[in-house]
Amino acid sequence: MLFAREAGLAPRVALDCRLLEWPGVGRYCIELANALVTTAPDLRFFWLCAARDCDRLPTAPNASPLVVGARPFSIAEQIAVPYALRRHSIDLLHAPTSTMLPVLTPHLVVTVHDLILRRFPEFLPNPAGRAYYRVMTCAAVRRARRIITVSEFTRRDVIECWPWVESKTRVILNGVAARFRPVRDAEKLRDISARLELRENYVLYVGTRKRHKNLPRLLEAYGRLSAAQRARCPFVLVAPSDKRYPEVESIVRRAGIGADVHWLSNLDDDDLPALYTRARFVVLMSIYEGFGFPVVEAQACGTPALVAGATSLPEVTGEGGIYADPYDVASIHRGLARLIDDDALRDSLAHKALLNATRFRWENAAAQLAAVYREALS
Repeated sequence: MLFAREAGLAPRVALDCRLLEWPGVGRYCIELANALVTTAPDLRFFWLCAARDCDRLPTAPNASPLVVGARPFSIAEQIAVPYALRRHSIDLLHAPTSTMLPVLTPHLVVTVHDLILRRFPEFLPNPAGRAYYRVMTCAAVRRARRIITVSEFTRRDVIECWPWVESKTRVILNGVAARFRPVRDAEKLRDISARLELRENYVLYVGTRKRHKNLPRLLEAYGRLSAAQRARCPFVLVAPSDKRYPEVESIVRRAGIGADVHWLSNLDDDDLPALYTRARFVVLMSIYEGFGFPVVEAQACGTPALVAGATSLPEVTGEGGIYADPYDVASIHRGLARLIDDDALRDSLAHKALLNATRFRWENAAAQLAAVYREALS
């Protein structure tokens, strides 16, 4: 088969966008696709996607959807994806996660967001799932011409597991979408508080209830605050319901803090900038993060953070937040109390948070990624 670049045409790059419903990977694909179209006009892009998602991805003279009906992680994709790539003479495939990898593919670039399930295999209780993860991740890093990581921490983690991939591993920081900026419209801020029945000056958590997010320790630490502190600063958690993790609700009941904890399970993404702006600070106390989108989104809205002083979070948060030991409830409690009680500290951190957020631009990520594509094609 004659690839496009061998025929003197613009190299053809396919970005696999079949996981748009996944919060992190979906956001990664959509934002990069939108930025790549204008950043790399010398490349011809195809977005592998389900038919229902075509309208969510950009169409341009150098970009178009390529519908693949096979579900991700299915046996059928091992036939459907290579067939689509060959039919359209694709020169390079970018897999946005190390576990979604058709066996028969052209030259490959793979993004490794984190190695949570390698470091904490107990978080995936299904033995078959653990085996699949290990086999596919090992195959991805072995076959990839270039490996992208979204933080320096993840790069070091990848190299610790597979030392021989160091020379082909590149760090490209994620961006933060342009809609994340301080909301100055007082009416919009009042509206979100009224509509979601929120008090002002809340602590905000945005994420899932998965075990690596460390919500039980975080909620226990919040429960150790005085009644006056909790009344002044209720806890708002934007986290979908998940019956796999009943311990989260159990902690709230046992600590007797139900009146101070407000759950938002189904929040429109368009409400997030106002929600971040209205918050006193955000908190992310994960025991492992490959990046940490909520931190930089909040910082772009002028809101500081309390984060775990571990894995990628210090690298991403910079000086726009303070740190606690995610394994020590007393340390988390002290961090919460400091940011609730110290207005001067919080104001200083808010200014630094805005500055730190300027490091994260999807346009920069797309330009660096296009350069990696060209390396992989050379």
